[in-house]
Amino acid sequence: MSATTASPAATRRPATVTAALALLALLALAALIPAPGVADIPRGVVIAGYAFAALKLVAAVGLWRCRRWAAILGFVVVLLDTLAAAPGLLFAPTTTLRVVATLGVILGLATLVLLALPASRRAYA
Repeated sequence: MSATTASPAATRRPATVTAALALLALLALAALIPAPGVADIPRGVVIAGYAFAALKLVAAVGLWRCRRWAAILGFVVVLLDTLAAAPGLLFAPTTTLRVVATLGVILGLATLVLLALPASRRAYA
Protein backbone atom coordinates (compact mmCIF):
# COMPACT_ATOMS: atom_id res chain seq x y z
CA MET A 1 0.00 0.00 0.00
CA SER A 2 1.46 3.34 -0.95
CA ALA A 3 1.70 6.26 1.41
CA THR A 4 -0.95 8.15 -0.54
CA THR A 5 -3.58 5.42 -0.03
CA ALA A 6 -2.74 4.62 3.60
CA SER A 7 -5.38 5.51 6.16
CA PRO A 8 -4.59 8.38 8.53
CA ALA A 9 -4.54 5.98 11.50
CA ALA A 10 -2.07 3.67 9.78
CA THR A 11 0.34 6.51 9.08
CA ARG A 12 0.41 7.54 12.74
CA ARG A 13 0.13 4.12 14.43
CA PRO A 14 3.44 3.40 16.17
CA ALA A 15 4.98 -0.06 16.16
CA THR A 16 4.17 -0.44 19.87
CA VAL A 17 0.44 -0.17 19.15
CA THR A 18 0.73 -2.58 16.22
CA ALA A 19 2.57 -5.06 18.42
CA ALA A 20 -0.02 -4.66 21.21
CA LEU A 21 -2.93 -5.27 18.86
CA ALA A 22 -1.16 -8.30 17.39
CA LEU A 23 -0.66 -9.71 20.89
CA LEU A 24 -4.30 -8.99 21.76
CA ALA A 25 -5.46 -10.88 18.68
CA LEU A 26 -3.03 -13.74 19.38
CA LEU A 27 -4.16 -14.05 22.99
CA ALA A 28 -7.81 -13.96 21.92
CA LEU A 29 -7.39 -16.63 19.26
CA ALA A 30 -5.30 -18.81 21.57
CA ALA A 31 -8.07 -18.69 24.17
CA LEU A 32 -10.49 -20.13 21.62
CA ILE A 33 -8.33 -23.23 21.05
CA PRO A 34 -9.17 -25.90 23.63
CA ALA A 35 -6.08 -26.99 25.54
CA PRO A 36 -5.59 -30.58 26.67
CA GLY A 37 -6.97 -30.95 30.17
CA VAL A 38 -9.52 -28.18 29.76
CA ALA A 39 -12.13 -30.51 31.27
CA ASP A 40 -10.34 -30.04 34.62
CA ILE A 41 -10.84 -26.26 34.51
CA PRO A 42 -13.99 -24.90 36.21
CA ARG A 43 -16.75 -24.07 33.70
CA GLY A 44 -16.98 -20.44 34.85
CA VAL A 45 -13.29 -19.90 34.14
CA VAL A 46 -13.68 -21.30 30.63
CA ILE A 47 -16.70 -19.07 29.93
CA ALA A 48 -14.84 -16.03 31.27
CA GLY A 49 -11.93 -16.93 28.98
CA TYR A 50 -14.24 -16.90 25.96
CA ALA A 51 -15.72 -13.56 27.03
CA PHE A 52 -12.23 -12.08 27.47
CA ALA A 53 -11.27 -13.44 24.04
CA ALA A 54 -14.19 -11.65 22.39
CA LEU A 55 -13.37 -8.39 24.18
CA LYS A 56 -9.70 -8.68 23.18
CA LEU A 57 -10.69 -9.02 19.53
CA VAL A 58 -12.90 -5.93 19.82
CA ALA A 59 -10.02 -4.04 21.45
CA ALA A 60 -7.59 -5.18 18.73
CA VAL A 61 -9.88 -3.81 16.00
CA GLY A 62 -10.23 -0.54 17.91
CA LEU A 63 -6.46 -0.29 18.35
CA TRP A 64 -6.05 -0.82 14.61
CA ARG A 65 -8.04 2.39 14.27
CA CYS A 66 -6.09 4.07 17.13
CA ARG A 67 -9.14 4.51 19.32
CA ARG A 68 -8.60 5.51 22.93
CA TRP A 69 -11.51 3.38 24.18
CA ALA A 70 -9.82 0.32 22.64
CA ALA A 71 -6.61 0.96 24.57
CA ILE A 72 -8.57 1.25 27.82
CA LEU A 73 -10.68 -1.83 27.04
CA GLY A 74 -7.61 -3.83 25.99
CA PHE A 75 -5.68 -2.84 29.10
CA VAL A 76 -8.52 -3.71 31.49
CA VAL A 77 -9.37 -7.01 29.79
CA VAL A 78 -5.74 -8.15 29.56
CA LEU A 79 -5.11 -7.14 33.17
CA LEU A 80 -8.13 -9.12 34.40
CA ASP A 81 -7.30 -12.08 32.17
CA THR A 82 -3.68 -12.09 33.33
CA LEU A 83 -4.76 -11.98 36.96
CA ALA A 84 -7.20 -14.83 36.29
CA ALA A 85 -4.45 -16.91 34.66
CA ALA A 86 -1.91 -16.29 37.44
CA PRO A 87 -3.16 -19.05 39.78
CA GLY A 88 -2.61 -21.51 36.95
CA LEU A 89 1.12 -20.92 37.29
CA LEU A 90 1.09 -22.99 40.47
CA PHE A 91 -2.25 -24.74 40.68
CA ALA A 92 -3.07 -25.91 37.13
CA PRO A 93 -3.98 -29.62 37.18
CA THR A 94 -1.58 -30.58 34.37
CA THR A 95 1.86 -29.50 33.21
CA THR A 96 0.42 -28.48 29.83
CA LEU A 97 -2.04 -26.12 31.50
CA ARG A 98 0.78 -24.70 33.65
CA VAL A 99 2.76 -23.94 30.51
CA VAL A 100 -0.30 -22.37 28.86
CA ALA A 101 -0.93 -20.24 31.96
CA THR A 102 2.72 -19.16 32.05
CA LEU A 103 2.67 -18.14 28.39
CA GLY A 104 -0.61 -16.30 28.94
CA VAL A 105 0.77 -14.35 31.87
CA ILE A 106 4.01 -13.45 30.05
CA LEU A 107 2.22 -12.35 26.87
CA GLY A 108 -0.38 -10.51 28.93
CA LEU A 109 2.29 -8.56 30.80
CA ALA A 110 4.03 -7.74 27.51
CA THR A 111 0.73 -6.44 26.10
CA LEU A 112 0.15 -4.28 29.19
CA VAL A 113 3.61 -2.79 28.88
CA LEU A 114 3.13 -2.07 25.17
CA LEU A 115 -0.22 -0.38 25.81
CA ALA A 116 1.26 1.76 28.59
CA LEU A 117 4.36 2.99 26.73
CA PRO A 118 4.41 6.73 26.01
CA ALA A 119 4.58 6.17 22.23
CA SER A 120 1.41 4.10 22.42
CA ARG A 121 -0.42 6.57 24.64
CA ARG A 122 0.34 9.41 22.21
CA ALA A 123 -1.18 7.45 19.32
CA TYR A 124 -4.64 7.28 20.88
CA ALA A 125 -4.60 10.48 22.92
